[in-house]
Amino acid sequence: MAKVALEDVLISTERPHVIQCVTDHEILFRQVGTLAGVRPRHIDLAGCATEHDLFGAFIRGLSMPYKQLNWNGFEEAINDLSWIDPGNINILVLHGTSLYRSNPNLFQQLVSILDLSGYQWAKPADLDKWRGHSPRPFHIIFITEQKSDLPLQNFDFVTKYLHK
Repeated sequence: MAKVALEDVLISTERPHVIQCVTDHEILFRQVGTLAGVRPRHIDLAGCATEHDLFGAFIRGLSMPYKQLNWNGFEEAINDLSWIDPGNINILVLHGTSLYRSNPNLFQQLVSILDLSGYQWAKPADLDKWRGHSPRPFHIIFITEQKSDLPLQNFDFVTKYLHK
């Protein structure tokens, strides 16, 4: 795949909304944070193998105002995010490979919901009366060590800041 500008992906409302990137997470977190309108969130899936673990990681990483979730509640929460600052929604996920290896079905269910949420966030307000907002870029970036770690589209990002 050709190299893609990180900035272009993060401001886009187009698919894919769930991607993987092979890079150092601290560098990527800093770089995403330098881009205007982008407020990165950080979720660590280390040790997650069950729904309970997964929902707990998202509750902590997104500062969700919930003590526990089920799939319906998770889907509602990820499509709400009213407690997050306005602007682009970019979530960096660590240790997604661990979840994928321990529970591939749970991983696929998560990715499906996150992709659908990205599509919902990208809708214009006139098509989404419930939320009543302008289209908002929503991306989940799974940071991995190798391109073959996850069954997701991999992006080779180029940015003038990424490797400095």
